[in-house]
Amino acid sequence: MPLVTGIHTEDHPFVKNYDTPDGIDIGKLVRGRIRWVDSRESWGVQMADIGATIVSQAAYALDDHSGDISLYGALMRSSHYGPARGPGLFTPLGEVPDDVGGKYMLLSEIMERRRVRTDV
Repeated sequence: MPLVTGIHTEDHPFVKNYDTPDGIDIGKLVRGRIRWVDSRESWGVQMADIGATIVSQAAYALDDHSGDISLYGALMRSSHYGPARGPGLFTPLGEVPDDVGGKYMLLSEIMERRRVRTDV
């Protein structure tokens, strides 16, 4: 997790509380702050569930036999990560191992494809 130079100074509360010589202490950041809710009661959680399911199914069905890759592409084209980091795969250290990037290259490629308008 990168910090913003000039904003995240040594006296910034976030840096004081969570920064360590090895990086941000994610455990300290989230420990005791996660609440599990029933998705039937939260449309935001429902949307997160849908998005996570689409990404998960695409990662498991890289042959696009069932159309999961196409659905993933439609969802992820607007991702702020862009195709280079588009698969949305991450580690707490912020880096995706090279072998993972190669395996899921199709997920990045599908994000680069443009939608074809059929209503013209």
